[in-house]
Amino acid sequence: MENFVDTTHDYWRSKGQFSPNITIRLASGGYIGGGLYHSQTTEGALTTFPGVRVVYPSYADDAAGLLRTSIRSRGLTLFLEPKALYNSPKAATPFPDDFEVPFGKAKVKEKELILP
Repeated sequence: MENFVDTTHDYWRSKGQFSPNITIRLASGGYIGGGLYHSQTTEGALTTFPGVRVVYPSYADDAAGLLRTSIRSRGLTLFLEPKALYNSPKAATPFPDDFEVPFGKAKVKEKELILP
C-alpha cells in the first residue's frame, strides 16, 4: 500500500511526467464468501488517489481485453477483478493473443427481463 501511495504522489508532484506502467490486480466484489469482511472493500479509498486508472470489467471477455490493455498502457492501473468471474464457465472462452478492449469503450448488453 505504501508503494501505491508513493507512486500516486510522485505522479501528482511531477505533473504527470512520472507515470510508470504498473497494473495492480485485486479481487473485488462478493460471490465466493468472506465472512465478516465480505462487504468491506477498499475500492472507494483507492480511487481517490491522483493518476490512477480504475478498471472494473463486468464480463469475462472484457476482463481479458482490459487486462491486456492495462498491462500494455502507460500509467498506474488498478484492475479490480470481479470474484464472480473466477468460477464462471463463460470465463473459459479462449481469446486471441492480440485481443484488447480500449479504455472508455463500454459494452452494452441487453438482459432478458423475466417476469413472475
